[in-house]
Amino acid sequence: VFFTPHPLTTRDKWDLFWLGLVGHFAYQFCFVGGVDATSVSNAALIIGATPVAVAIVSAFLGHERIAPAHWLGAAISVTGIYFVVGHGATFGGATLKGDLLVIVSVSCWTAYTLGAGRLIARHSPLYVTGMTMAIGGIPYVFFALPQFLVLDWARVSPWTWVALVLSSLLALNVAYLIWY
Repeated sequence: VFFTPHPLTTRDKWDLFWLGLVGHFAYQFCFVGGVDATSVSNAALIIGATPVAVAIVSAFLGHERIAPAHWLGAAISVTGIYFVVGHGATFGGATLKGDLLVIVSVSCWTAYTLGAGRLIARHSPLYVTGMTMAIGGIPYVFFALPQFLVLDWARVSPWTWVALVLSSLLALNVAYLIWY
């Protein structure tokens, strides 16, 4: 995972660093905090718009061209999210903070996806993903450590451990490789 046949340039190292912080630390921090502060349906709808956000930002940056039908689809997606999520998310609304955190997580993942493109062209997706996960995981451990220290580990069920392992292997590793 941590080997690449191509030498790392100084820019590669900086890109890996900021991608790890934005794409793994900030993304997870905002996503988990957002899911905790909003409804599951709101979080699912907002996070489901990630490919739309990636396509729109990529088009604005000039990386790809989007056909009119795709622009229409993006507009429908954003409008749908507004009517479903935005209708109840008013200032002072119970889910506004969580909705905004999930939107920030979508922005983080969009930046990660587009920022990793140059690295993926030179290094394997496994290398880029592994390195950025390791870099982003370090500060995340420090933020999560207080909760880990007070957790009653004896109450964690065997099924939870199985789900954790499967989530790590499938949702993180396999899904990231498929994404790229």
